[in-house]
Amino acid sequence: MERGTGQGRQIVISVFALGKQRNKNTVFTKKESCYMVRCIRTSCEKRRWCMDEQFAYLVLEIVAEIPAGKVATYQQIARLAGKERHARQVGNIMSHASFYGDYPCHRVVNHRGETAVSWPEQRGLLEEEGIVFDSKGRINMRIYQWEI
Repeated sequence: MERGTGQGRQIVISVFALGKQRNKNTVFTKKESCYMVRCIRTSCEKRRWCMDEQFAYLVLEIVAEIPAGKVATYQQIARLAGKERHARQVGNIMSHASFYGDYPCHRVVNHRGETAVSWPEQRGLLEEEGIVFDSKGRINMRIYQWEI
């Protein structure tokens, strides 16, 4: 779902909002930097992330520049995009990157060098690029972190 905000379009990311028709009983209300999705009929509230499309493409452009055999952290990507405190939003963009195109999102890991728990294929993709994991399943960030 897209929603106009005056400073660029914003996209509400949710399981039922992407690629499906919005239920007529669903209301979107703005609250703190994200939207709350409230089902009137069931009176349940679920927090859904709302991301600025321009920021999402900026993040994905940065991710596209990460060379093979190197990794970057969510914090590092957020800092390069000019929003140092938005590491979680970078993670959210990574989880929905397939909606924007083909990007090497497997090269983005957390600050400890751990891969995403919900994406077991990520480790295999990184190993194909020559990245070695230690016995705890972590990447040595001193060796493999992308230096700019």
